[in-house]
Amino acid sequence: MRRYRTFSAPRRAYLSEKFKRFKSKIKKRGAASVRKQKQVQERFDYLHSPTFRLNEADFLVERENFFTGLFRALRMFYEYMRGFYMFKATKNCVTIFGSARFSETHPYYQLAREVGSLLAQTKFTVMTGGGPGIMEAANRGANESGGLSLSCNILLPEIGVEAPNRYTHKKIQMHYFFIRKVFLTKYSVAF
Repeated sequence: MRRYRTFSAPRRAYLSEKFKRFKSKIKKRGAASVRKQKQVQERFDYLHSPTFRLNEADFLVERENFFTGLFRALRMFYEYMRGFYMFKATKNCVTIFGSARFSETHPYYQLAREVGSLLAQTKFTVMTGGGPGIMEAANRGANESGGLSLSCNILLPEIGVEAPNRYTHKKIQMHYFFIRKVFLTKYSVAF
């Protein structure tokens, strides 16, 4: 027969209060997340509205404190090290740059799919930005031909994460565009 642990009345009251505090903290986090999503959507709508105008003052940046700069440098270093570790065994890689705007019916999509397939058949690894369109087509062609398919996704500041396509074997998400470009070019023998 299973025995259940019994708590004294003061202990039960303490645990009940602790659980209530935990639940309220979770609710606050959820509300903050909803608020953040709403703020991002409002900024996105404002940026795409016809009344949006950039002023010169919008490009001026306030002075940054030491710890913000330090954190940024450490984050860049971490992204570099993570990318170097993930792609360390990559050989004979060809990077395909392309638009994310083409659908599967577009002729350029079909062409990129054929190119990815031919590269995979000749034992090349295909690397793209990991998004839809031409990038997805190249990854898809390589994947369907049994080749290795890699992607370097980017975290877009206003929209969030660019959805990675499902045809990649290894994918990495980047925060900084220039680090993404480094990895798209570092391991490649052709573009």
